[in-house]
Formats: sequence, C-alpha cells, structure tokens
Amino acid sequence: MIKQSVKQYWYVSLVVCLIFSFLAIKKYRATEMFFKAKTSFNYNYLHKKFYGEQIVDLNDLLRYDKRDEVASLLNISKEEVSGLKLIHAVNIYGKPLHEDLTDVRVPFYIELQFKDEQYLNAYQGGLLHYFNSSPFTSEKVAKLQEEQKNKLKLINKELELIDTMLYSKTSSFKMLSTGTDLEKVLSILETKESDKTYLKSVLEKNKAVDVLKPFYAIPVSKNSQFTGWAIIYAILCLGFSVVIPLGLFWIRLQNVKK
Repeated sequence: MIKQSVKQYWYVSLVVCLIFSFLAIKKYRATEMFFKAKTSFNYNYLHKKFYGEQIVDLNDLLRYDKRDEVASLLNISKEEVSGLKLIHAVNIYGKPLHEDLTDVRVPFYIELQFKDEQYLNAYQGGLLHYFNSSPFTSEKVAKLQEEQKNKLKLINKELELIDTMLYSKTSSFKMLSTGTDLEKVLSILETKESDKTYLKSVLEKNKAVDVLKPFYAIPVSKNSQFTGWAIIYAILCLGFSVVIPLGLFWIRLQNVKK
C-alpha cells in the first residue's frame, strides 16, 4: 500500500521534499559559527547554590535581550555583551549548580557561548566582578572576615598567656617545666598555632569567588551545528513523504468502497 500510495501521489512527496529542503537551506543560512568555553571557579564563602542562582538570573537577562543590565552587572561594555549567547553554571557532575544542595566544598564550572573570542578575558573578569560585587555577598564576606579577625585576636591572647606560663620564673608556673602538665600545655600550644595559621589563610581569602584557570575558546562551526538539524529534517521529510500519500490513498480506497 505504501509503495502504491507513493507511486500514485509522487508529486505530494516531491512537494514535501522541496518544502523541507527550503527549510533546511534557510536554517543553514541562519546558523552562525560561535565559540564555547568552560572553566572552574572556587568559592570561599556562602553556598555554591547561591552562585548558581546568580548565573540563572544572568542567563534569563540574556534570553530576554536585557543587554544593558548584563553589561552593568558584569561591568563590561555593551559591545562585549552583544556577542554573549549563553551562560550556564554546573557542578562537578555536570548538573545545574542552582539545584545542588550538597555541603561538599568543591569547585563549580561556568560554561559560555559567545560570538567573538577577543572578548573572552572580559567575560572572565566580568563574572568575577559579578560574583564578588553583589551587596549581599560583600556584606556577608565582611561579616565573616570580622568574625575571623576576632577569633585571631583571642588566639593571640591565649598564645601570649601560654608563653607566660612556659617561660615565667615565678613559683606558680615552675610545675610546667617537666611532667604531664607540660605535655598538656605544649599540646594546647600546638593546636592554637595550627588554628592561628588556618585563620590567617582564611583572612587572606578576601574574595567570595576565585577563578582556578582561565577560559579557553573552542570554535563550533556551522556544519557541526547543522548536522543534528539535517538528520531531524531528513527524518521528518521521509515521514511526511510517506504518511501524507498513504493517508490520501487510504481515503480514496474508502471512498471507492462506498
């Protein structure tokens, strides 16, 4: 029946093929070459889900062509933003970052699509500015840093007290020259020195987010993009080229029987 229907209504199949050929050519001409890039970011404060939500907001602005707002948030020019197509944040498993509720502190990834690779450094700097300049982030980082400074001051006072106990010549601390008490104090001293080193390293991280490695642009050609579309068009064309004539043939048979 399929063979007979296509043979009888070959002109319908031809029209379908011409239509899909026209659509395929139009799609190919509209397809533009672009670049993609991906790199990892390390965060020192807050939760990674928060940064994922920031990227979702930024990508929504791109989708609705709010280029001026994006330029302002990234602190880059409108010309640089004009070539930006997509921004996406994922965790180490490739899942959307804004859906990641785990507490494991591991880097996250930002994926970009853009038209001109000369602006790639601007995008990287813009994203760092965006992450670190948020009023909420700045306030939270400042508050946490102040807490760490207070802890460091307390530890320094405790270390001064321990030094006094160890090196004092008064009778009150002579018992610390030997024995179990000395071992306990030295153990406390070691712990406090370790805490002091850690707090200093934390205070050096005065930014919420750091980039671990620079972006590298990878070109995506028109042909590579169009291959998937060509397969879809071919399948649809073949399907309609058979289904429509078959439907017409079946309708005709029903009319003949009546």
